[in-house]
Amino acid sequence: MKSKPAYKIVFALSMLLVLASFCHAENPVGRWQGEWSGITTNHRGPMKADIRSNGDGTYSARFAGRFLVVLPFVYRVDLLPLRDNPSIFVANKNLGPLLGSYTMQTSFGQQTMNGRFQAAGDYGAVNMRRISR
Repeated sequence: MKSKPAYKIVFALSMLLVLASFCHAENPVGRWQGEWSGITTNHRGPMKADIRSNGDGTYSARFAGRFLVVLPFVYRVDLLPLRDNPSIFVANKNLGPLLGSYTMQTSFGQQTMNGRFQAAGDYGAVNMRRISR
């Protein structure tokens, strides 16, 4: 029986590690800081998040920020992984009759959170960096 050259085995193992890293979702637990920016309204503001594990593959998130420089907001949502792409998390929240439904899709890197949102006739981006685990 012929043995396979070592470089082929090393290459195959390397490819398996690369593919596994694409399938693994980064753990979002921790404190985050950054900003939100609305494309439709051209508003933007600072935002923070505190994300904790629910222990079942979902996460509880508390977002806090400011709108129009001085108006504070705080809301809590559950972040749920998409069934067909567990590296993307979604959140939905009814913000009441004036603001309507809020939806967000986001993904996490080791130190970054990047997503998009839609609420109250606006849509835009959320970009944050991890400040602690």
